[in-house]
Amino acid sequence: MRRVLILLGFISATVAMEAQQDPQFTQWYNDKLSFNPATAGVDNSHCITMFYRDQWGGLDAQPKTALLNYSGAVESIHGGLGLTFYSDKLGQEQNTIFRGAYAFHANPNSQGGIFSAGLALGFYGKKLGNDWV
Repeated sequence: MRRVLILLGFISATVAMEAQQDPQFTQWYNDKLSFNPATAGVDNSHCITMFYRDQWGGLDAQPKTALLNYSGAVESIHGGLGLTFYSDKLGQEQNTIFRGAYAFHANPNSQGGIFSAGLALGFYGKKLGNDWV
């Protein structure tokens, strides 16, 4: 029994060691597409959103984060399309994300409500530097 507990403790410790740095934006409530692909084109317009954050200016290895979103309604597919490009640099770590989103929109009743379901597919790249000395 003791060996099983030691093995479970080792496995949980190695799983817990995997981590990532989440992006930090002060205006995150304006960034709906990155969190929810169903919002692509939901307001029946085209929208481009850009964010940039340079934290701890003047210090070495300062975090720099940039995000570019496009969201637009496309009448012929009864929904919307979205594109997201995100770049985050924190010390020796650099993350790049490119994601495309599709949202299906339906009007289930005549009271103006919208049903929206979304799907996002993308690329996530991570690069670690080697000049830490």
